[in-house]
Amino acid sequence: MPGVRAAGIAKIADYLLQSNTSVPPVALGAQRGSVVRMVVRQGMTIGLWGIAAGLGGVYGLTRLMGSLLYGVAPNDSGTFAAVAITLASTVALASWVPASKAALVDPLVALRMNDLNGPQRR
Repeated sequence: MPGVRAAGIAKIADYLLQSNTSVPPVALGAQRGSVVRMVVRQGMTIGLWGIAAGLGGVYGLTRLMGSLLYGVAPNDSGTFAAVAITLASTVALASWVPASKAALVDPLVALRMNDLNGPQRR
């Protein structure tokens, strides 16, 4: 199950990077490290919002599911923390992979590809 979760997060991060091909022209003078930090920061922002929403939803549902749990308290903070840390590290790794790809893209090539594809609609 963690592999499926990691693959899903990685594909979402890769899709978000592919859909932001109009962003690299902004980074014409940027160092590769700053491009990686920018992309990872965007992925982590989305991931942390998702983790917070998920933890809030799970915390609210523990009253309903308390009778189904065995050996774990419904509001076990250790389990919540372990899941949050695991998901955050998965999001960080899944964001770093497309970020390292984005750092290798020549901004001039990205500009030319945007010109060939026509104006971007938002």
